[in-house]
Amino acid sequence: MAPTDTTDRTTFWQDHVTTWQASDLTQKAYCEAHGLRYATFGYWVRKLRTPSGDHQESASGFIPVTLAASHGERSEGW
Repeated sequence: MAPTDTTDRTTFWQDHVTTWQASDLTQKAYCEAHGLRYATFGYWVRKLRTPSGDHQESASGFIPVTLAASHGERSEGW
């Protein structure tokens, strides 16, 4: 069972994700071997994944988008 304190919970799942990554097991097999819920483990794998490239999310979870006019459209006003 995972700890209830936020810091402890994050550390708990980070340790499991790190251990799983070093293993040759699938996520599902790792969860079965350690008595973890597969869906919860998948959530933490995604949550703890380091954003890469230019697609870093803001604190709100939104990614900024810039729209450009297509070749057949006017870019001035509507």
